[in-house]
Amino acid sequence: MPKTIRITLATASNEHRNPTDGTLRLPAGTVLDADDETAKRWVRNGFAVEWHGQAGQTVTDEEASMTDSAIDAEIARLEDLKKAKLARQEAAAASGVAGLPQDVPIGDTPYQDKGAPHPLAEYGLTPQQVADLERAGFTRPDQIRKAKDADLLDVPGIGVAALAKLRK
Repeated sequence: MPKTIRITLATASNEHRNPTDGTLRLPAGTVLDADDETAKRWVRNGFAVEWHGQAGQTVTDEEASMTDSAIDAEIARLEDLKKAKLARQEAAAASGVAGLPQDVPIGDTPYQDKGAPHPLAEYGLTPQQVADLERAGFTRPDQIRKAKDADLLDVPGIGVAALAKLRK
């Protein structure tokens, strides 16, 4: 009958390493079910301790030695984090910004609706020329209208023919 044990030492023999990348297959804290013979041998040799819990978890030494009150405090802290996250989500939904990507940098270009044509599309330039103009700071038609011809010609990829398109 299998016994549940918790690995206490990172096993580092070649037998316990992943052959593809060399990482440990059984890092310290891994909880697993082992056959009775293996479990007894690993406990006897100090590699593991008998464990009363679910296999497949990783339990650090700090977590394994936590008191009931410390566990209760950690649970309360995590519940507070969850409540705060839900409150932020509700506030975002109420303000109408729900669904906007929050983990993407804003960037240097102004907001553009994905369904709308590019602001510089009206000029009939190549995508590379549009990108070159944006890198040079020309992201809107009003900026191009106000720019001097010499400033636009200084942009790599913008020549006399492209300038003629920009001035139509």
